[in-house]
Amino acid sequence: MTTPVDDRSRGADRVRRPLAAAGRRAWIALAMVAASAGGLRAQDAPIPLPEEVPAELAESVLAWFNDPAALRLEGRAVVPEGTELAAPIALLRGEFVVRGTVRGDVVLLDADLRLEDDGRIEGDVLIVGGRMREGDEEAIAGQLTQFAQTFRWAREGEVLVAATPTLRAQRGIRLLGSRIRVLAGTNYNRIEGLPVLFGPLIESSGENPVVAEGLITFRTETGFTDDERGFRLRLERRLSRPTRYYFGVSAYSEVTPIEAWGLGDLEASLTTFFLHRDYRDYYERHGWSAYAGANLKNFPLRLRLSYRDEKHFSLRPGSPWALDETDRPWRPLPLVGQGDARFVDLQIAVDETNDPSAPSDGWRFDGRLSYGLTGDLVLPEFSSRPQGAGIMTEEATLPNSFSSGFFDLRRYARVDPNSVLSLRAVFAGSLNSRPLPPQFQHVLGGPGSLPGYRQLSLDCGARSSSVFSDFGGTSAEAFPRYGCDRVVLFQAEYRNVLPYLLDVGNGESGWVPDLDLEPTLNLFFNVGRGWSDTDGGVDFDDRADVGAGLEIGSFGAYMAYPFGADRRVNFFLRFQRRF
Repeated sequence: MTTPVDDRSRGADRVRRPLAAAGRRAWIALAMVAASAGGLRAQDAPIPLPEEVPAELAESVLAWFNDPAALRLEGRAVVPEGTELAAPIALLRGEFVVRGTVRGDVVLLDADLRLEDDGRIEGDVLIVGGRMREGDEEAIAGQLTQFAQTFRWAREGEVLVAATPTLRAQRGIRLLGSRIRVLAGTNYNRIEGLPVLFGPLIESSGENPVVAEGLITFRTETGFTDDERGFRLRLERRLSRPTRYYFGVSAYSEVTPIEAWGLGDLEASLTTFFLHRDYRDYYERHGWSAYAGANLKNFPLRLRLSYRDEKHFSLRPGSPWALDETDRPWRPLPLVGQGDARFVDLQIAVDETNDPSAPSDGWRFDGRLSYGLTGDLVLPEFSSRPQGAGIMTEEATLPNSFSSGFFDLRRYARVDPNSVLSLRAVFAGSLNSRPLPPQFQHVLGGPGSLPGYRQLSLDCGARSSSVFSDFGGTSAEAFPRYGCDRVVLFQAEYRNVLPYLLDVGNGESGWVPDLDLEPTLNLFFNVGRGWSDTDGGVDFDDRADVGAGLEIGSFGAYMAYPFGADRRVNFFLRFQRRF
């Protein structure tokens, strides 16, 4: 007897009729493309597909999912032990767990396959953008075809379509053709308001294209009237398609966050605009850089080496509009090392996760090394009193030869089809126990690191008292530095998808999107520590917190409890995953 698949995912209630002729033609096309791409006949071992997903294969996969005769599932699906399923299966974004017997063909897109106990598949299996356990292929009677990479797709109602991946793939881009780009800068902030960049992007054709980009910045706080107008220029040469190697030069003048990894751009913009609370600090830089990089396809590795020659400047808050308490003064900014600075940077990224946006399995590493060369960075003179009420100190020379790094290592492990355990270790700061210029320092505290503590609160005493410094002949309040010279952070979280499904919208009407949302429980633990090598700085010992949250899509509501002197539960919202 055939028993419907035991599925708690979206679309599980849609049990369709057996495979129709259109579905069979799609599967035949898949097999032909796979065989011709690999140049192999049917065999016991998986067919190794080429490095890039062939367009014909992508079209066939989409046709399979759009076939009304196929049993289309999404999320997690389980075939219980002792049951048989004779229908063809198309599963999207999740995991297909087989404990019984599947007699039809199986196509998985951005999903993993897991065969347990006496689980067996008698048809053919195609996996695009997913994985399966080593040894499970013995339980597949038909042909197994695996492809670790995926392709870009989009949803138009109930239909899956191919998505345009790059600018060159868009129609209308011709030889030396240009497209005017309009994009927001980093985030809405208390210096610029909203920085809006616009200008042309030109890309040549051929196997080794040249990309030229010229953007100027309009700031809602100052418009084009400020003395230093923001811009971003880039000239880049790309070698081989798809792009694997590139080199170029750039010039820029921009306001830059000192540290942005703990809080997303959207979150920083919303808190600044609605709550009159800008949780980032900034400095201004302008200069030029030369760089070269590589994106290795066979191994998920990205490298970028760059030389930067810049001038850095401290800033004071402007008066951008905010919804809450517009007349209240903005939080002061820290002083940074000002003057000429030259650096060499090396960036390394390795991503072996199964999904870059919402990983549930694999390793990920992001690293950055910065070495300061010659320069003349100095800390602006400041006083504990406003100008005229005290004597300003002399400028303090900062070390220009320094080494700093940022290393972020993550491990995602699926505990079961509904649960994921995620671990993260971060080290950031000086590599040689020397003090860093303030714009290279780090802090902990807040939703991205230790949410049981206030944002920027674990700063090695940098904000324990404010000072006054001269900004263009006007004394303004500031902090003497940004934070710690070294910090370490460890984070762990357990995410469990709850057995509930929220149906939002009405896809049939067309004016409200049809969304199926799965609530996820998040339990987390964090611990961190910081050190200061700067005069007047203080180390802080281990700080830890625990908490829980409920996530729906990318939105989450959380509560965190700190193991510290101030033991108060902190409630907060996020518009992106913690990590």
